[in-house]
Amino acid sequence: AFGWSTTLDIAPEQVHRWTQRLAAPWAALWPEASPSLELVESTRFFRVAPDDAIHVVDPILYGGWWPFLVMAILCYVVLPRALMALAIAAWHAREIGRAMGLTPGVDRLIDRLRTPLVEGQATREEGPVGRALDALAPEVDHGHWIADRGGAAPIVIRWAELLDDEALERAVGTAPARVLDAGGRRSLEEDAAVARESAAASAPIVFCVRGYEPPVLDVLDFLSLLRTQIGRERGICVLLVDARDIDMRTWGRALSGLGDSRLVVSRVGEGAGD
Repeated sequence: AFGWSTTLDIAPEQVHRWTQRLAAPWAALWPEASPSLELVESTRFFRVAPDDAIHVVDPILYGGWWPFLVMAILCYVVLPRALMALAIAAWHAREIGRAMGLTPGVDRLIDRLRTPLVEGQATREEGPVGRALDALAPEVDHGHWIADRGGAAPIVIRWAELLDDEALERAVGTAPARVLDAGGRRSLEEDAAVARESAAASAPIVFCVRGYEPPVLDVLDFLSLLRTQIGRERGICVLLVDARDIDMRTWGRALSGLGDSRLVVSRVGEGAGD
């Protein structure tokens, strides 16, 4: 059985209005769970009373608060927690999927799983997958890399006036959607503008640089800036022009140091930059 009491100057009519507002979500479905004015008035008790006062308690009447109490617990305690648990579960599942997608080497693993050709014996010894063994950025064929991303014409960033437009198209293997120039004699503000312009489009990004030159900090800083602008999901292919095997290892170690799981490296044959 339940009752109510207060030392404040509050009339039962005011308490009844409060309970009506609290019971508004379920009053239409279960009218008995909304306390009436008669119930509020009759279940008020006073802690201070004359010694000879006789308190008559009607259990059936005082138990009329039970439906209101049950619905209040369900509506204001159980339901919010249940909705929060569902929202957290959905968010957790989404973040697990994003984390798996950003794991280094997972893009190469997915490419290998999707390859329809199955050979019984490898034609040559398999190299390390991703960065797990030699800590090198993954090497890919840039033509296949572009095709795997829908085949859309890529945005090509030309570093330090590497090639003219015609030679650049031959090196990339397809007509670029846009050619942007960075590095060289350009200012940091112009490089930042190139990064922002690349982020505004959704095409694959191919960054062309001379492979026989060492990976200087200006190049690595620009790639970090580019990643900041385009987000963590889009891939970047660093295309090394005229790179030897030793150059590939040097660039692979330097690019791996950026900690970018969506960064891959490719190269075109010697003489492509002529």
